[in-house]
Amino acid sequence: MIFRPEVGIAFVRAADWFPYVQLLHEFRRARFASDPCRAALDRLFAAGLARELISPTAFEDDGLIASARAIYPVAGDLSLQFHTHTAAGAPLTLPIPLADDDIVPAVDMLRLGFRAPSADAFRAEYADLGDVFLDRITTRDPAPRPRWAVPRRPGIYRREHATLVIRSETTTLLVDPLVRHMSMPSLWAMPDTREPVDGILISHSHTDHWSPLALIERAVDPATPIVVPRVPRRSLLTLPDMAHELRTLGLHALAPAWGETIQIGDITIDILPFYGEQPTRDEPLADPALRSHGNCYRIETPQLSALILTDAGTDPAGSMVAVADASRRQRGPVDVTLACLREFASPFFGGLAMYWAVLPLGLLRDLFARYEAGRLPSTTAGPAGIAAVCAAAGARYFLPYAHGYEAPFTPITDTGWGEGEPPEATLLAALATELASLGASTQPIAWDVGDRISVGAVGLVCQRQAFD
Repeated sequence: MIFRPEVGIAFVRAADWFPYVQLLHEFRRARFASDPCRAALDRLFAAGLARELISPTAFEDDGLIASARAIYPVAGDLSLQFHTHTAAGAPLTLPIPLADDDIVPAVDMLRLGFRAPSADAFRAEYADLGDVFLDRITTRDPAPRPRWAVPRRPGIYRREHATLVIRSETTTLLVDPLVRHMSMPSLWAMPDTREPVDGILISHSHTDHWSPLALIERAVDPATPIVVPRVPRRSLLTLPDMAHELRTLGLHALAPAWGETIQIGDITIDILPFYGEQPTRDEPLADPALRSHGNCYRIETPQLSALILTDAGTDPAGSMVAVADASRRQRGPVDVTLACLREFASPFFGGLAMYWAVLPLGLLRDLFARYEAGRLPSTTAGPAGIAAVCAAAGARYFLPYAHGYEAPFTPITDTGWGEGEPPEATLLAALATELASLGASTQPIAWDVGDRISVGAVGLVCQRQAFD
């Protein structure tokens, strides 16, 4: 890996400028009252916000502020961008525009950068980028990093944030792989990994789960199947048509529908609905197809079964409790359920700052009043919801994950990635209380990044992975 660890790398499609974070901040300060919200928009029009992105009737009928052009954006031209800083510390973006014929060569360039033992071969191959550009993105003396040992024993291996490795005796699956180039600085020093994978599963398109860069790095063989959610239409809530984007990059994407079952090696994978983590928990949107599209998964290996629920919960289309119950009826109780235990006050959760834009102004005003009063329900399941899911699934064990990353073999002390949320142990204790109140037999298990669990007749065994 010869790219500088502090350099962000991303494939980016050109898009209209719409300052969702700034507007959410100003609208919240105004409590979504019409006049100050209109004034905030007027200031942004003067700063260059296109009027075509705003509905002209928003303040007449308390309707949608964002126009159809903003909610259903057209995919723009693709570029490969390197994000770094000047010597003075100012942000600097180095873009490489990509015509259709340039995309696969750009992927090959990244693969060489990920795999090259030194920068010399890379710099010689891409000398036309110029020394100044190459100096900013590569290092001639990359710091050595530990490397995870190749998983060879069956089980579930916990990796950084939402990344899991599922291993049978013959087959290795990777779930939601990340690359070190993102906004979670602790990932810059994440251990290297080189295990061959037979398939990759993606849960949804949020950037802490969907990373084309990580897929390029991990799918060494471009024929490796990558299972992604089916996206009927691009929208503000699911900007990438993931299957289309991966095929554009020369990768092998599968987008099965909910309810389908696929086989990779000796591992059976049920494609389950992903309910939750939407703009609202209870109030339906005007367009039912407008959602953050995702998949949950039930995994069946010869050694264990697992429900992988990521950030799921409840939304107007359904509940993961019903999904877990249906899975149990079809296949029997599950050995392990894995999920995030955080709670999101959607649509006011800062990590998903575009969600508010698909809701009418009148509804936003009502939801914000409930939020300020502490009565806005979470769209993710949280400890109480996950307890109900575990009971419905008949899960023997629960494993927390998708709570960030601090270091290998280190408990997560802030599940909000530095925003001051409770430690993972606190959320796990809350889950234990909720399970007890339901009379559920599920056993919550504490484990860290770097641990492997296996399930057998004697129960669950948790062991530390090794570095090569």
